Amino acid sequence: MHWDVVEVKAEAAHTLFVRFADGERGCVWLDPEELTGVLAPLRDREFFERVFVDHGAVAWPGGIELAPDAMYERVMRKPRLGSMRGEFSYVEGWDRPMTDEEVDDFLEGQY
Repeated sequence: MHWDVVEVKAEAAHTLFVRFADGERGCVWLDPEELTGVLAPLRDREFFERVFVDHGAVAWPGGIELAPDAMYERVMRKPRLGSMRGEFSYVEGWDRPMTDEEVDDFLEGQY
């Protein structure tokens, strides 16, 4: 499917960079407060960094998986930065998703 994940990389602050089969890409932030139950191990940074792609889904050891269609939807809802060649509101080294105000400031060259 077009939303199958073909690449995933753990980034700072519980954020995943994902690239999908159709070429779309972006970052998804996972709120640590919502990482409970079977997802609780993802709170540990070292464990979080063990992420991999398993048959088009984002996965971790022990059978933890995230649905690629839901991740695709989240990535596609993020505002695109026209001057960033269609990249999503994520800047390498930034420790969390950017707010709309921060995106505006970034585009104006304030970062």
